[in-house]
Amino acid sequence: MNNRCDNPTDTVAGWWRHPAEAPDHIGTNTPYEPAPAVWDGADWRGAETLRRRCTVRTPRLTLHPVGPEHLEDLVALKTDPEVFGAMLNGVRSPACVREELEDDIDYWRAREHGTWAVERPGDGVFLGIVGLADRPDGRGVALRFALGPTAQGCGYAREAARAALGFGHGPAGLPRIIAVAHEANLASRAVLAGIGMRECGHFLRCGRRKLVFESWRDAYDARCSPMV
Repeated sequence: MNNRCDNPTDTVAGWWRHPAEAPDHIGTNTPYEPAPAVWDGADWRGAETLRRRCTVRTPRLTLHPVGPEHLEDLVALKTDPEVFGAMLNGVRSPACVREELEDDIDYWRAREHGTWAVERPGDGVFLGIVGLADRPDGRGVALRFALGPTAQGCGYAREAARAALGFGHGPAGLPRIIAVAHEANLASRAVLAGIGMRECGHFLRCGRRKLVFESWRDAYDARCSPMV
């Protein structure tokens, strides 16, 4: 079972994009082209201090704000049906992944929280992504995660999600963070419960029941905070 937490109403920060806002090339076989050194509208130059400050380390993982150097890994992750087949908009084209990454970089610069690349510090292997982003439906800032098949079953999803939650309540200063999971997605529900998030509601979307979880900074257990 995939470790992923999905919400079809999210519309911002790349992989939160709403179907109506999706570019025309989604689902096409657009050839993959390597990223240039500088990206128009998503340039990290002059922002290395922000990237260092927002890097999160745990005993087994390093979370780096996503950047152009992660494009190849993100293409592999988001074009994998086993990982993104059930996510919003489903499997991406390489061109769509690039556009989403540009959005994610801009979001980091504007909000100082966003999507991280999850890596093993010893060998630098890319494992997946975890992120925090505002929801357009007014429910609040949402936590989401998606790890590749080889990273599942190792507890990495819980460790990465806990680190992102700690960053959100700590350096980012977010008083409340939510997450939404399909009712049938027991793996994601276990991750969210395991990091201390509590079920606080539900809603229906396309006939499917979604469970809403929340975490409040005042009740957050400081023992779960990552090393930043």
